[in-house]
Amino acid sequence: MFFDAKAVEDKYVAAVHTNDHINLIKAISSQTSRKRNRVAAEYDSIYFNEGSSESAYLAAGSVLKVRGSDTCFVVAEKVAKGELNSAFAIVRPPGHHAEENEPMEFCLFNNVAIATSFLLNQKVKVLCLSVLLICKLGLNKILIVDWDVHHGNCTQKMFWKDS
Repeated sequence: MFFDAKAVEDKYVAAVHTNDHINLIKAISSQTSRKRNRVAAEYDSIYFNEGSSESAYLAAGSVLKVRGSDTCFVVAEKVAKGELNSAFAIVRPPGHHAEENEPMEFCLFNNVAIATSFLLNQKVKVLCLSVLLICKLGLNKILIVDWDVHHGNCTQKMFWKDS
């Protein structure tokens, strides 16, 4: 099955990125080409264009929420609950090098860190004997397999202090 991307909400991005970083990515596409190039030069291996903001939001959103023909659902949550066997998001820009407070190595938002934080902190609604309960998904650990020539240093850094 294939689904359309849905832009990530800032509240999920804010779980792993600073407000300054979010504001930079949100506003960068509306800047002139000259200004985007000047800002990009301040970072390691970053290129911005008029579509950078939208693509960053859609890439991060693709690991969380997708749109089907008649519904929108949280794909990461459905996999965690066992309602889907698996999911695979092929997205650009990638995310594993994006720092908490700056883009890095072609990565604007840390897509996997956003999804991981969501799953570790997500509360789900459960109807049990006509009583609505709100509980956590119950995940304590998530294995992140970074399939790349070099590891996603920033994903590791974001969760380094987790027990």
